[in-house]
Amino acid sequence: MSIRSFDPARRSLPFNEWPVIDQQLWTRAIAKRTLFGEGGTAAHWRPRTKVTNIQNYGRFLGYLAWSGQLDPHQTPAERATLDVVERYHEHTATIVSPVSQLSLLVGLKVTLKAMHPEINWRWLQEACNRLQIVASQEQSRRPDLPCPVELDRLARAELAEAREAFGEDEPSLKAAARFRDALCLALLVRRPLRATNFSTLRLGHELKPSNTGWNIMIAGEQTKNGAPIMMPFPIALNEALAFYLATVRPCFPHAATADRLWLCKFGVNRNHYWLHERICKVTQRLTGRPINPHQFRAMGATHLAEDAPDDEYAAANLLLHRHLSTTKRYYIRANTLRASRRIDALLNPPRKKAR
Repeated sequence: MSIRSFDPARRSLPFNEWPVIDQQLWTRAIAKRTLFGEGGTAAHWRPRTKVTNIQNYGRFLGYLAWSGQLDPHQTPAERATLDVVERYHEHTATIVSPVSQLSLLVGLKVTLKAMHPEINWRWLQEACNRLQIVASQEQSRRPDLPCPVELDRLARAELAEAREAFGEDEPSLKAAARFRDALCLALLVRRPLRATNFSTLRLGHELKPSNTGWNIMIAGEQTKNGAPIMMPFPIALNEALAFYLATVRPCFPHAATADRLWLCKFGVNRNHYWLHERICKVTQRLTGRPINPHQFRAMGATHLAEDAPDDEYAAANLLLHRHLSTTKRYYIRANTLRASRRIDALLNPPRKKAR
């Protein structure tokens, strides 16, 4: 097995490599309230939020380590000066988009506020506000996304070709990866889950058998907004999923013992970003432009909004947003189950009866 190289300039320092003082302040910040204690300022954070902010703050520490500025004897507040954060921002501008820059900076801000609630972080909040404007402008300049109906057609055609190619020769990891990517693409069109939830689906946990096929059931502690997800696996993809589970997935290492739905050439890949890269590659090949998993959410909501323009909020539950203001540009009033069935109906118009 080959060892994957990783750019140290992009590395997020894992929690066990944080300076001791940072670990202590983080532990105090997330401490739960007890009978005689008030708890930390971040005690209310959901598990997923904690993981995300560990990664975001770890990215800042990783930058400091890479640039030779990490002093383990300093407190987080002593390290995160205006000049240092400005240089960190300039560094991230060379490797990520403004939207990702905003996520990293907001993660740094909320973590510093949790660790040092006694300090006024207004200057960092104002920096996040300015970057929010830049990120919004960047998003508005993005080219129009393809219609999900056309993307669904391409995905299902790719599934058929990948299945045919898989049976021509001895099964190979390359052929298995092609079918897996096509199935991922087809599923994302119909069930635009957030990338982390999508990449960590597990057999018997988030993906469970039902009378009609399979159900996707994700607990609230695993979602961004804390709301559980319950939706049927697309019936149109049941046959492809059955073929994947019985024939394709066993080609990957550790298939017999791992419960992850999506496996790679290493077996279970703990880096959630790997499927992001795979989806971008397959969409680049099929459409001529890379489409990341998050953009599938915008495509689905936009398509539903176009189908029912008078129903202003009809897509909020498809995207599983807690507040309607988040999806005001799309639409919704139906629940997750209704929204997922509706997009299936759009992608599978009824066949005309032969006369």
